[in-house]
Amino acid sequence: MTIAFRIVAGVFGVLFTVAQVIFVVMSVAEMDGQQVHVVHNLAGFATTTMLAAIPLVLLAWRPRQVALLRLVVAAGLATLIGGLLSGVLVSYLLIGLVPPILLLALSHDRREVFRLGAPVIALLAIAIVAAVPAVMEAVRQGDLQGGHLHGDEHIEQLHYAGMAVGVLALLLGAAWSAFPARAARTARDLVGLGGAFLGASSLAYPDAVGAFDTGWAVAVLVLGVLYLAISEIVARRAAPVRVP
Repeated sequence: MTIAFRIVAGVFGVLFTVAQVIFVVMSVAEMDGQQVHVVHNLAGFATTTMLAAIPLVLLAWRPRQVALLRLVVAAGLATLIGGLLSGVLVSYLLIGLVPPILLLALSHDRREVFRLGAPVIALLAIAIVAAVPAVMEAVRQGDLQGGHLHGDEHIEQLHYAGMAVGVLALLLGAAWSAFPARAARTARDLVGLGGAFLGASSLAYPDAVGAFDTGWAVAVLVLGVLYLAISEIVARRAAPVRVP
């Protein structure tokens, strides 16, 4: 089961990472008309890559990192909810449900994924503060998708649905990562980096389709940096003191 777990995590992790990086490079370099998707593709990197692809690669390396498995499951739950909100769950979005289902079935730590200890209150508070605007944004993006698979190129490529999924994945990942587990520091750092990158992408391309308003982009960036900073402070305080 461990070998199968590693194979599933590694294959999906590499595929998701490579695909997302290609889209980002094409958008930033303005290749093949992808520049119009720059914010959507950067948002995909901030969420899909940070919260699913990279954790999958790391799980293939070390399968017992429960906090990273939580991120993958959170991304799967976000895919389910975001797909339903957007009315396009029965599409290639279903691919996002495959890794968490298979990994939970194959993992020796599946019970640990759902066993919660005492959270880091400051990290959980950030998720709670972000919950209402994040849900509102997910609903708004779902409405833009509107259950359609055909229309303009953003609709056909499920970019609005992808934004809804990404925002929800970041929210669920932030809340779940506040609780202790193996590799919690890594999971928290990925959440913080994802949030900061998501906000920064809208600030870098404010006029692109999908960009947040400046105020919201700054708020997302600040919350991401704050989450990352608190993660590092908590990790360093918990680190054993080395006697010279």
